[in-house]
This record gives sequence, C-alpha cells and structure tokens, in this order.
Amino acid sequence: MVIYRTTLYLECYFNLKEKIMTNKRVWLGMLAMVLAFGMTVVGCASSPAETVTDSNPNDITKFEGKWVNEGAVEYAGYRDFSWTFNGNTALFTSIASDGQRTSRSGTFTFTDTTITFTPQRRLAWSGYTQKYTLENNVLTLENYNNNPFGSFTKQ
Repeated sequence: MVIYRTTLYLECYFNLKEKIMTNKRVWLGMLAMVLAFGMTVVGCASSPAETVTDSNPNDITKFEGKWVNEGAVEYAGYRDFSWTFNGNTALFTSIASDGQRTSRSGTFTFTDTTITFTPQRRLAWSGYTQKYTLENNVLTLENYNNNPFGSFTKQ
C-alpha cells in the first residue's frame, strides 16, 4: 500500500510538473511572438522625411548640374523646361510647340532667397530676379513676370 501511494504520488508529481513545463513553454512561445511583433513595429516605424537645407547658402556649387521641370505643362507655347548651371553660367532650355529647341544663356548671382539671371549677350533677353528655395535637390523658382518658374529637380 505504501509503495502504491508513493508511486501514485510520484506519478501525480511528474504529471503536474509536465503540465507546468508545458504551460511555461506556451507562455514562452507567446512571449517570443509578442517580442518579435514589437521589434517589427518599432523597427519599421517610419520617421518623418528629413529636409536637407543649404549647409552653406553662399556655395555656388549647390546649383551645379542640370535641373528639369518634369511636371510642367505647356506654357505659352513651350514645354520641357530645364536649367543647366556651370560655375556662374546658366542655360535655360525649352522646346517650342513647333519642336524647335530654344535656349537662353547668361550668368547668375544669388543670395539666400533670390537668384538674378543676366543675359550673356546684351539685349538677347531681359535679365530678372526671382525668389527661390532649394531643398532636397528641388529648386523652386517663384513666378515672376512670366519668366521660367516652378519646381526643377536635379538630374
């Protein structure tokens, strides 16, 4: 009888221990899933896009290269507007409604908020000054007296 009771107690003890271990495994599995999900949510959280502004607003090289107004619709019979800057020279190019490429060459100067275009040849076209912003490789020229304006993306 004592052996039977001892065996019964041992059997109950091991069954209980097995249930506890199984229960711990279930909780451990659930904890692992919660941690994995939490790490995924935290790791994939999107941060707001950083705005890159001029670190040196007086550096002329920030304009260097070709800038294209990709979203421009035909304006005054012209389309495909682009600016190309090299040093302090500027070249504006567009295509007329008859397919001919037109361009204006000149020089430019700038401050932190305005850009002034001056024709290379006297009286070739009238020079002008426009307000601009330059952020994230997008040069935006404000509309001034129907001169080329809009957002130009660096190519």
